[in-house]
Amino acid sequence: MGVIVTLADGQHTIAELIQHMARQYPDGAPENMVDTIESIITRLIKSNIIELTPRPTMLPYYLRVAFDDQDPEEATKKMIQDGFIQLPGNKLTGPS
Repeated sequence: MGVIVTLADGQHTIAELIQHMARQYPDGAPENMVDTIESIITRLIKSNIIELTPRPTMLPYYLRVAFDDQDPEEATKKMIQDGFIQLPGNKLTGPS
């Protein structure tokens, strides 16, 4: 499941994700690979972990940029602004 979440970058289709995964098996992908991937995607959607969009979507900074490459203050500020994290008495976003 972690691989699917990692590859869910807002820029690729499910078909491209399946093709990528199939290339990881030089001797041929398991017969049930497509069904497994589709099942995982369905569970991730139902759990509100991922969302499918009709067009490529730019992910927020804190999901798009590798953690080690992020400016911690910028990432935190954007996560608070987006409601990704909530802090009591938050002073970064100002009054609502």
